[in-house]
Amino acid sequence: QRIFNDATFSRNGDFSCNNCHIDGVTDGLVWNILLDGDVNTLAFRNVSGTGPFLWGGQLPTLFDFSREVLRLVGASATGEEMEKLTEYMQSVTAPPNPYTLPGGRLSDAQLRGRELFYGKANCGTCHAGPLFTSGEIASPGKTNKPTDVPSLVATYDSGPWGREAQWTSLGAMVDYAVDYAGATLSADERADLLSYVEALPGDVLYLNASAPQGGSANVFSGIAPELTFSSILAPDQDGAFAFEVEAEGSWSAVAGTWTTHGRVARFTPDAPLANQTSYRMRVAEGLEGAHGRQSAGELVVDFATGEVALTDVSGPWRLDISGMVSGSVDLAFLQATGGKVTGALLQANGDIEFDNVQGYVAGNTLFVDSFLADTLYGEVLVDSIEVDLVDADDDGYAESGNGTLYSIVTLNVAATRLALPGG
Repeated sequence: QRIFNDATFSRNGDFSCNNCHIDGVTDGLVWNILLDGDVNTLAFRNVSGTGPFLWGGQLPTLFDFSREVLRLVGASATGEEMEKLTEYMQSVTAPPNPYTLPGGRLSDAQLRGRELFYGKANCGTCHAGPLFTSGEIASPGKTNKPTDVPSLVATYDSGPWGREAQWTSLGAMVDYAVDYAGATLSADERADLLSYVEALPGDVLYLNASAPQGGSANVFSGIAPELTFSSILAPDQDGAFAFEVEAEGSWSAVAGTWTTHGRVARFTPDAPLANQTSYRMRVAEGLEGAHGRQSAGELVVDFATGEVALTDVSGPWRLDISGMVSGSVDLAFLQATGGKVTGALLQANGDIEFDNVQGYVAGNTLFVDSFLADTLYGEVLVDSIEVDLVDADDDGYAESGNGTLYSIVTLNVAATRLALPGG
């Protein structure tokens, strides 16, 4: 919460997430600062499970979004702090909807609107499931750009609406959507449909957070999978949950036990999860919560475990770079259980230059995600680094390695450990 709201984390101390996503909603402005051109600021409530992120869907997980935004503002956050920011963003939810009756119940007009939403207005095709998004990239519409289908949860006060803020009223956006879907509705039907959209999520039970996040890769196989919902769950619904594994293109159940307590459903497998394997948590449509709330569609959270890390890269390293350009980069890594790596780019005097390096170790290979590095040629985006590691003395800590750095050009990397952790 502090990272989200505190501008002192940014490079110049003048910008935080809350500058644009005021109280988790929106500043109502159009920006061109990330990866998808001129775009309207989206509200940042109930975002868990609504990936991919950005209007163009370029970022698959909320953690990727956290990393991109922190890089944008030059925030000096550690990998652990990024994890905490991601967890906080998953926890931000909309207040009770003022357009519904007590308990989220719907009025007669809203009930008629719901029939239209899932019927002849055809809204539910794209705005599907408990979070009212299919998670797919829609074909170009009014903006002539492929667009990630946005969630409609608590959209009543998140205007202006549309990728480029084309609509200053929710009614105007609904009218466009009806025409875009090719539906023919009377004025009264359009009013009922608008009334239902204003009421969302209404009496719908939806997902607030998941561990791991949907779409995550290289997940530690020892993770405790769980789902957190918007409301306390009704008892005796263990049969609504499934935990499945993918093999040769088909899915089958994993032996284990689902338990629910309050808003949380947790899965305990009978045997440890396998490495390098795809899994999914699946929740049947109609899961019940307090006050008669129900999920609006099937919910699926998929993820993949990673390969076992056979060596540890914790500690300071020097990467000597050769090819079309040459030089060296010093980084310090901290490797967690399961192989996840966080790190910092170091200056020549050992001070931290950029404290936001992410990656993982799989087998004997280190994979480093993208980060910005100051070079003789200015600030350069390093897309990724792959290094095959060597642990010559078999002490569990890699001492060296060779690999490739991918950026504007592809370069060679010779990695050398400078010291053991704490050494």
